This record gives sequence, structure tokens and C-alpha cells, in this order.
Amino acid sequence: MQRRRIYIPERFLRQLWKHQLFQSAKLQTTDGKPLEVISPGSMNRDGGPDFLGARIRIGGTLYQGDIEIHRTAREWAGHLHDKDPKYNAVILHVVLSCDASSPVPHVEEGRTVPVLALLPFLSSSQLPSNDLILAEPNEGVQSIRCSGVNHAVEGETIRQWIEKLSTERIELKIRRFEDRLRELVEEQRMAVREHVVRYERIRFGLNPEELPSPFSPLARRDFSEKEPWAQLFYEGLMEALGYTKNAGPFVRLARNLTLAQFRRLLGEQQTDEFACEALLFGAAGLIPKIGEMKDKAGRYYVRKLRSRWKTYRMKYHHETLHTAEWQFFRLRPENFPTIRLAGAAELIPRLLRKDFFSSLIGVVKEEGTGARQRYAKLEEMLMVRTAEFWANHYTFEEEAGAKFRALIGKQRADDMVVNVIIPIFLLYARIFKDKAVREETLSLLAASPPAGENSIVRQFEAELIRNKFPVNSAHIQQGLLRLHKGYCTKGRCRECAVGKIVFGR
Repeated sequence: MQRRRIYIPERFLRQLWKHQLFQSAKLQTTDGKPLEVISPGSMNRDGGPDFLGARIRIGGTLYQGDIEIHRTAREWAGHLHDKDPKYNAVILHVVLSCDASSPVPHVEEGRTVPVLALLPFLSSSQLPSNDLILAEPNEGVQSIRCSGVNHAVEGETIRQWIEKLSTERIELKIRRFEDRLRELVEEQRMAVREHVVRYERIRFGLNPEELPSPFSPLARRDFSEKEPWAQLFYEGLMEALGYTKNAGPFVRLARNLTLAQFRRLLGEQQTDEFACEALLFGAAGLIPKIGEMKDKAGRYYVRKLRSRWKTYRMKYHHETLHTAEWQFFRLRPENFPTIRLAGAAELIPRLLRKDFFSSLIGVVKEEGTGARQRYAKLEEMLMVRTAEFWANHYTFEEEAGAKFRALIGKQRADDMVVNVIIPIFLLYARIFKDKAVREETLSLLAASPPAGENSIVRQFEAELIRNKFPVNSAHIQQGLLRLHKGYCTKGRCRECAVGKIVFGR
């Protein structure tokens, strides 16, 4: 009887690599060089290589970079990885098998990539059964450690702990914004050539920790200029628009293409949303080549954008990001960076108004209205409706199946209020000792509605809260996010109020 041929899916290979389930004593690449895996790296669930930050030694040389995994060596070129800059940091191509006729993989920069074929290093026990279809291992979110033993923990204990963690999370945001604000204030002082304390001759043998600061200490009056606050707010909004997967590129873009840069480049066109769009997409490196486009409306729109960007390009002296830095993989179309940048282009003319940040503060201090009404007014100031091309496109090349109602909708505006406005206003209140702003901002937090669907929040509702109290505010959700990132994923169970009960101190 003929043996059934086994199909081993790529996800199984990823599990083999993640857990190093192969014979590693005499591991070698397909060209015969000895290979040692020091660290397999961390699994990447977004676009790009399968594992990031791996460390391996090949022939005595230590390498650090990414790992890409396929069933066959030919899939590297078949998936066009040799033309994608996201794969420039790959140091090893791991495959199940590789024949002598397979082409040597290389990255977009031209460097060749060593290949490891796993099949010769797998024992029969590590292969799936010939008679069974392999069930793919779950690569999703794992259950929290206390899931099976936390049923008896009282809801009030859990709620109080989560509220404390929410405060902790907001405090971390405030400190991060404060550090960045200090940088912006210092940059402004340098720009206007204020006196800077300089180092005197440093005596030999001085401990670096004893070095005086090159800057004079900042006083409250140093924070009174509006421009650093406006730039801080702009960077925070851009990070929020990037969400998790594109937050980094959005922040870099905001720091390259600052509000001051917009004013300098736009001149009297500061209310021109299309000019803002051309600057954003140009500096982001996301304006495609017209010859590669099939969509007629897209070609027309890109031609206009390219023409406008060309008028600014020679005057823009900062970094231009690469297309490969932007993540589209596993994102809903409304979260594509193209949609979010189009929304930012509509929002930036509002930010360029010198009184915009002051007007936000004014809403918080507004008398005669409740916290929920003030919250709704802040939302409205940040929401952006669709216009022209972006009403029915989610990229330049593809038309959307249904029209977008908003480039920045209520859910994203909610996120901006909770993660940007509230911590920045609390920082403002702290610096200027403004008790009214602090109290009203805290009332905004208490009135903030729960954000949209979140897999982490859903998991904690199912495995920890178990209907003991409602997750009906952003305040509770923020605490759950802090619990996940700051405690559960770091194994800090014995520092957690729930962990102390179920696992002991």
C-alpha cells in the first residue's frame, strides 16, 4: 500500500523554529557552514519576516536580524522578498527542504541570505502522522496565567486593582509627554539662540554621572510658549492615528514634518488641505509611481499630488520615509496609513491655528456643561469626514467596495481624547498648577465611553472579570491594557493584586 504524502504547512514550521524542535547539535546551512541558534527571535504577526531580532552564529560569525520561513527555498523569490526592503534584515531563510537547483535567495540590497533546510534535522517523532491531517498550532494570544484559578477573587478587588493600573498607565503617558515637551522647549530655546550653559574644562577622571547638565534648569515660564505644546499635541495625534502597527512611522513623520515646517512650506496656504496632503504623503514616501497604477481615478489624483509635492520637495530638507516602513498587513481598510494620513491632512489646518490648543483647554474649563457634553465637543473637534478621492478609495491603487463615512471617526477621536488630550491636559495642569484643569480633565476621563472592540479587553473580560462588573468606561479599559502589558506579559504575577491572592506572595 502506497504511503500517503504528508503536507506540512508553514505554520507548523514556524512552531518548530519557535520552540527549536529539531536536532541542533550538528546544524548547518545548505552550503555546509556550521550553524548555531542562540535566540530564535520573536514571532512577527504583521507583514514582513516571520521572526524578528534573532541571533545566530554561522561559521564562527555572530549575526543578529530576522528569520523568514517557507516550505521550499523557491518561495523566497516567488513571494518577491528579493524586491521588498522589509526583508533587508533577514539573516537566515529557514525551509523544510531545498534542492540543488534552488536559486540562492538575496535581499533587495543585493546581499545573499544563507539557507537552513530543516528536514535532515527532524526525527520521525517531530513529523506529523501519515494518517492524520495536521492540525495547525495556535499562534494567537495565550490565556492569562491565572485564568484557571481566579474564579473566587472578588469583583471589587479586581475592579480596584484595575482602576489603580489605569492611573498608573496615564501617569506613564504623562511622564512620556513631559520628557518630549522638555525636548521641544530646549529645541526652541536653541533655535532662538538663548544663552546655553556650556561645560568648563573637565578634569581627568571625573565620573560621567557627575557632569553638570549642559542646559539651565527649566522654569514654569519656559513652558509658556504655545509652539512646543502645539507640536507635542500634533505628535500625539499622529501617533494615535498610526495606532499600534504604524505608530512609529507616524511619530517620525511628525518630527520630520513639524507644524513649524508646515507653516514655512505652505506660507499663506495653511488652510489648503490638499497641500497638506501632498506634504504628508511625499514626506511619508507613499506617493506611488504613476506608471504602476491601473485605477484611472488614482492615476489622476497621484499626478496632482506629485505635481504639488514637487513644488515643496526642494525646500523640504528632512528625512523622507520609505514605503516599506508602512504596515498595511492585517489592518482593516479604515486603519490603512493612507486613510489616516488623508485624515491628518484635513486636521492639520486646524492645528496650524495659533489658538487651537487654547480652544481645547477652553472646552475643558467651560462652565455650565457636563463632562459628557465637553467630551463630545472635543471629539467633534478631532473628527474628519470623507472628501473627494478618499470617499471611495482606501489606497491610491484600489477603489473601496463601500464609501467611507469618515477619515477620522468617533472611535479614533475617542482614542485621541483618552490617550492624547487627557494626559497632555493633566501635564499642563501639573506644570501650571491649574487645579481647575486637573479636576475637569479627570471628570472627562470618568465620563469617557469604552473604546471599540479590543482583543486584549475581550480576553480579560472572559478570563478574569467574568461578568463581576461591567467594562463600561475607557478608564477600566486603560487599566486592563496596563495589566496586560505591564504585568501579565512580563510574568509579574506576584506583583499583581490578583496574582498575590491566587499564587500567594
